[in-house]
Amino acid sequence: MYYIFRKLQGDHVTIRSILTHVPPKKNRVRSGFSSALQSVRMVIWPFFMTLPALVLYHICYLLDWHRSGPSDSPIINAVYPGIFAGHMFFASLFIRDGSADFRTMKRAVKDREKPESKDTFLLIAEDRLGAPTKLALFTSATIVVLWTLTLDYAQSYWTGFATVVSVAYLLSLLWEVIADFDDPINGAWVIKGIPEEWLKEIKIKPRLSDRILDR
Repeated sequence: MYYIFRKLQGDHVTIRSILTHVPPKKNRVRSGFSSALQSVRMVIWPFFMTLPALVLYHICYLLDWHRSGPSDSPIINAVYPGIFAGHMFFASLFIRDGSADFRTMKRAVKDREKPESKDTFLLIAEDRLGAPTKLALFTSATIVVLWTLTLDYAQSYWTGFATVVSVAYLLSLLWEVIADFDDPINGAWVIKGIPEEWLKEIKIKPRLSDRILDR
C-alpha cells in the first residue's frame, strides 16, 4: 500500500485508482527452455546418438565378440570402471563450472546498468569449450561405450541392449547439458531478458542442431 501511495503521489487518489493501479513491470531475467521443440530435442536427440553403439553391439553379439576371459578380468574390474568414473567426474566439473558461469551471466544481465556488466557477460558468453576439452570428453565417452558393448552378458541379448542404451544415452545427455551451458542464447536452456544491443554484439556460432530447429 505504501508503494502505491508513493507512485500515485501528486495524482488525484481514489479508491478506484488504488484498486486498478498496476506497478510497472521490471525486466525479468531468468533462465529456461527456449522453446518446447528445443526441450523435446534435448531429451530425444541423445537417443539418436546411441544408434552407432547399438549397431556395433549387434555386430559384436552376432560375431560373439565379448570380453569374458580370465585375461580380461583386470580390464573389466578395474580399467573400465576407472575410465567411467573419471569421465563422470570431469563431466560433473564442466557442468558445475557451466552452471556457475550461467549464474554469473544472469547476474550481469540483471545489473545491466553497471558499466562492467556488459563486458562480463560478453566475455563469459564468448568463452567456449576448447577443442582439446571436447576431444578428451569424446574420447573417454567413446572408450566407455566400446567397453560396454563388448562385455559378456551371458548370451542375454536384451540385457546387453538395455545396458548399452542406458550408458550411451547417459553420456550423450551429459554432453548435451555441457554444450547447452556453453551457449547462453542458443539451444534448449538459455538466458531470457538479454538486452537486444548485447545480442547484436555477441559472437557465438550456434550448433548445427540449433540452426536446424531455429529455422
